[in-house]
Amino acid sequence: MSVAIERFSSEQESKMHAAAAEWTAIARAVPANREAVEESITIIYRDLKLNPPPIIWCESHAQLVVIHTLLALLKVAAPAVGPSLPERIKSQLTDPWWTHTFDRALEELDQKKELPTIKQLDAKGFESVYGRRRTGAAVNRRTAVVSAIGESLEKEFGLPAKIAVRQHLIQGRQAEPALVVGIMAAFTQRNRNQFLHTDPGVWLYSMLDQDTKEILVDAGTNVSDKDSRGLPPEQRVAQLFPLSKETVNLMRLSDATAACAFLVENFEVAITENQRSLILAWLCLKRNLLDFEFFDNVCLVSECPIVASTNDTGQMHADRGAALIFRDSYQVHFNNGIRIPASVEAGVSIEDIDKQPNVEVRRIMIQRYGLGKYLADSNAQLIDRDEFGTLYKKSNSNDEPLVVLKVINSTPEADGTRKEYLLRVPPYITSAKEAVAWTFDLSPEEYSLAVET
Repeated sequence: MSVAIERFSSEQESKMHAAAAEWTAIARAVPANREAVEESITIIYRDLKLNPPPIIWCESHAQLVVIHTLLALLKVAAPAVGPSLPERIKSQLTDPWWTHTFDRALEELDQKKELPTIKQLDAKGFESVYGRRRTGAAVNRRTAVVSAIGESLEKEFGLPAKIAVRQHLIQGRQAEPALVVGIMAAFTQRNRNQFLHTDPGVWLYSMLDQDTKEILVDAGTNVSDKDSRGLPPEQRVAQLFPLSKETVNLMRLSDATAACAFLVENFEVAITENQRSLILAWLCLKRNLLDFEFFDNVCLVSECPIVASTNDTGQMHADRGAALIFRDSYQVHFNNGIRIPASVEAGVSIEDIDKQPNVEVRRIMIQRYGLGKYLADSNAQLIDRDEFGTLYKKSNSNDEPLVVLKVINSTPEADGTRKEYLLRVPPYITSAKEAVAWTFDLSPEEYSLAVET
């Protein structure tokens, strides 16, 4: 019976600390090591008892989502449409990113002729082209190996050693790189379609002529798991992009892959050789990729962004410009974790602000426009003015009213001018005095008493 490891040497603890620091500092702004990734994918597929398939490298997650569908569409062009469908779609694409992505799909079709061809796209059309989706099964296998390593840790490490492992390897959001934490927040189910600029099906639909739209609407209706005929046509086309609804596979903070891989590489952990090679393969994918999708007949992988900017709390953020920039020029703009339209960078108008349906985005747009200028240009209602200040109200059709107090500093500046301050207050406030009192967390009566004394 082996003796449990109670404590690590100072050298071992230093090595763990260095490994965690190195991992959390990964910026992921360098090209992926494709040879290592493809070798790791081979290991993962063999663990699933599958032959390694062709690998399609995508330059962004958005490209992965769109190429998945374009490959299926182009392979299954209905006999009534014929081989002209690819050129028919391409000739109508007005967005440079879509043109580039479409060319990538055609290139992959030409190179990977072993992908099966089917006659039509039906409810199992994607499985017919790609085979079964194996991503969930692969992730479950990774989780099983992590659990096996955890069991070994439980048996072979004493309490002080376990504490040291947790402190040095798994502390702070599972020791994930800060940029990964920020990107994961951007890839939540709530923000997924926002991240993809808009639902890719709707985006594609907007560029096509009526005849081509009808072809895609029919295809989208056929692949839906439920009756989608009541949906608007562009939403039926959106049915063609199932991966846009999936969660990102690598961005899982709880799997502790990096910590487990370190233990396997540096200590005698009681797992099989297959489990050892599998956890190291997953570590390679986490180091090099943003996302992946495993199918029987093809594997799609997405490289990490070349620029990923966060604020101090790890949220995706850039004061100006895109927070995420990918190798295919795909860009995403964020302000403190909120995805904002790229058009905001070029400036916003009153009309842009007032028609923005997302409350959080609208508030960012007002901030960019300037709160005082917005109140003046949008003809905000003056609802009270007295010695305490001036109170404005701007109603919104799909948000609570914007109520703002303007106060003037009683102490003049060196040049004799007095600074104005704009303070947003709750919408139920109806007087300037009440607004000022609220800023001190007092009722109007309590504030009057405080001023008098």
